[in-house]
Amino acid sequence: MVPLSKKLHRFRYTLVNKQKMIFSADQVELVARYMPTDADALRTKCGLIDTQIKAYGEQLLGITRAHERDQEKFEDCVAEIKAFVRGGMTAMQILNKVYKRIIAHFGMDAEMYDVLKAAGVYVDADTGKLIRRKVCRKLDEEEEGV
Repeated sequence: MVPLSKKLHRFRYTLVNKQKMIFSADQVELVARYMPTDADALRTKCGLIDTQIKAYGEQLLGITRAHERDQEKFEDCVAEIKAFVRGGMTAMQILNKVYKRIIAHFGMDAEMYDVLKAAGVYVDADTGKLIRRKVCRKLDEEEEGV
């Protein structure tokens, strides 16, 4: 199964190629996170403006409605991982050992990176360990300043 975020990025890419008004990468993340089923949810949860909804709303909703994901289990999985993230360094060490089991328990294997992103963590490419989003931003800022 292809993750929802991948489907949305493909759709966004086709719009960029056609040089049409697009929605931001952050909005794509929000759509992937909340999986809206109506225009009101696109507006309130995903931050799309009326012109975007008018232009792409039905196509976006078509993608999210067709995507097979148990949204309740997705949210539960995100909440479980967020609980570890809020627990500090010790909890993050434990999370690094068990996050794949948590994701498998909720049946979110195909959506793993969407779950992690929604929970505010990323997989470090060098170590393969999870790090919090704030830490990632600090590392990026330090590299740019060097």
